[in-house]
Amino acid sequence: MLGDAPMPIGRGAVRGRQPIENQYFRLEKPESSISGKQGSTGQPIELISNYFPITTYTDWSLYQYRVDFNPPQDRINIQRGLLSAHKEFLGTYIFDGTMLFSRKKYEPDILELTSKRTVDDEIVIVTLKFTSVIEKGDYASIQIFNLLLRKSLGHLELTLVGRNYYDAKAKIDIPRYKLELWPGYETTIGMFDNGLLLRSEISTKIMREETVFDFLRECSKSKNENPNWMVNFKMAVIGSVVLTRYNNKTYRIDDIDETSSTTSTFLKKDGSSISYIDYYKQRYNINISSQRQPMLISKKKKSFRIEGEETELVYLVPELCTMTGFTQNMINNKFLMRDIAQFTRTDPTNRIIKYNSFIRRVLTTP
Repeated sequence: MLGDAPMPIGRGAVRGRQPIENQYFRLEKPESSISGKQGSTGQPIELISNYFPITTYTDWSLYQYRVDFNPPQDRINIQRGLLSAHKEFLGTYIFDGTMLFSRKKYEPDILELTSKRTVDDEIVIVTLKFTSVIEKGDYASIQIFNLLLRKSLGHLELTLVGRNYYDAKAKIDIPRYKLELWPGYETTIGMFDNGLLLRSEISTKIMREETVFDFLRECSKSKNENPNWMVNFKMAVIGSVVLTRYNNKTYRIDDIDETSSTTSTFLKKDGSSISYIDYYKQRYNINISSQRQPMLISKKKKSFRIEGEETELVYLVPELCTMTGFTQNMINNKFLMRDIAQFTRTDPTNRIIKYNSFIRRVLTTP
């Protein structure tokens, strides 16, 4: 904690960071939290904030283990499946893709487990290395609370867009502008003078009915007058976030491959070759209308503890990618921004109602 500011720890804050090896790594409390901050003059006032206290057991501890897979596994769902094969031995645990936290101490300190990958029956060695004991008040304990929070939010049938969760079922349609407003929440847990607090902030995600292919066709209308229309298209799309509605996942677009199309082929896990247009028909029963559209590329980083970091290229069909966020033209449209503000601006009373409703939803959802 620096001064009065919290130091929240989320999943993004631990990516690429070396595991904590110091068993006694503690978060030191500032002197002000010991002496108190209550003033001696003036009139007390009551305030309501969007911070909620988290009650924990008086004494608890967790054992932290670094987890390695040989051969390396880049998908966390596969990693979790390999670990779950030993759930009777491991007991209850939390796994974030790199570290495992358990209330149970495993013996020996370096433990090797043998699992079989279900997709191809490949044998994978799972190595658990004990690194430290995490106790109440440790810096790393905040990370664990945030992991639990994100796991809880995953049970609320919310959609993860970027770093935050949004409720697609509670969307607000604005047909006039072909937009959808998805209500959501920005949440994090941090350590404050009075203990652990959960911060909840109301958020709204702008979803456009327009696909990347729609935008491509709109840009191409000016190709006779503007020879750089494709450059303008790339500048608008690269760096943006799109939503694939067939699986409700979001991707950041890093590049556009003009040499590929929906008729291009790729290798499936079984080694067979299939075109993108046939794949989406077989897998999702989706008929892609146009074969002439350049594929979008999203770079997905995958970390291996031994080899370092590699990048996996994910190819996406523009026709199946819904655009998100505002364009500059939208921002300049004062009528559009005024109409959206009617839904996104919340007065204090309704804001409190939404905060309390969200917390009740978190606490009551199994």
